[in-house]
Amino acid sequence: MKALNKRGDVPTGLIIPVTIILMLLALYSFLTVSWKLENNSRDISQIITEVNFYEEYIRGLADEISLESIESGEQGLKEKYMGGAKERDMQIKEAGSFFGKIRNGEFVFEKVDDKYVLNIKGLFVKSERKANALRREFDIIKSFYVKKEPKKTKSICRVQASGGLILDYYSELHSKKIGYGATLFWKDDDFSDIAGPGEYKTAGEAFLQATDSVHTIDSIAISKGTKLIFYSKENFEGDILFEGTGPILLYNGYTVPGGVNLMGENVLKMEFKEPYQSEFPQSTRSLSDSDMHTWARTKYRFGMANSALKEIYEYAGGSVKIECPGESGDTQDL
Repeated sequence: MKALNKRGDVPTGLIIPVTIILMLLALYSFLTVSWKLENNSRDISQIITEVNFYEEYIRGLADEISLESIESGEQGLKEKYMGGAKERDMQIKEAGSFFGKIRNGEFVFEKVDDKYVLNIKGLFVKSERKANALRREFDIIKSFYVKKEPKKTKSICRVQASGGLILDYYSELHSKKIGYGATLFWKDDDFSDIAGPGEYKTAGEAFLQATDSVHTIDSIAISKGTKLIFYSKENFEGDILFEGTGPILLYNGYTVPGGVNLMGENVLKMEFKEPYQSEFPQSTRSLSDSDMHTWARTKYRFGMANSALKEIYEYAGGSVKIECPGESGDTQDL
């Protein structure tokens, strides 16, 4: 019986060391898997960062070549673009299909009416880390406009848009004394425009100074009997952001919450000097339902050194129709 008891003690004595060994193996396995997961996560993060970088790199490069081609004149735009891309091709595989597309002529770059149109479809960029890879596909469709001074109008049927607040006094934009820009009714300044009847495929055609790279629309005055329709997209497409027949004085509800400006004036209730009070009494004033800054905006391209390119800009935003009873819609020069 004693011999049997001794033999039974052998597996019992092994329990503790075997358990320790199993625990060490489990810990090693956990640490190995954990390290692999952490390492894999780091690889994926780097891949995403690289893909974002290369997409922005290609988009910026496409802009730069566009501006360089425009600078040298309207003729042979596509050939100039192909030449510009060839000079910049550094044979970076992560840049994907951009240079191949341009080299094979699989893109459009042309002048259409008053704008230059770039259209490159089926682009991709990619990044790889060990067994992980990411490929992002995208298109580049852009329009570059040439700055034109808006025509002056003789019509009393008119709409004024300002990058400041239309009031009964003038204040320079970003004035230290006032703190904001104030446009005087029906007076030109460097951040407002007055447009007559017509159809403007981009709001920038009617209100260039109020929608340029520095300014965004903060107020609109519509004369009596004049109808304004403001669309969210170019060429009178998208949602109708605003539609109304004057007299109307519309302020940006985003920049003057509750109608109160930086000077503490309630622009909806304040008494204007004549003749502006009679033309736009309190009953004609209101706040926009959405941020008017997003209705139309212009981005000038200062990436190139040549000052001539300051006349080239990208446009994002809507379009406008200004309708007047008995008028054809042609804006006249003064």
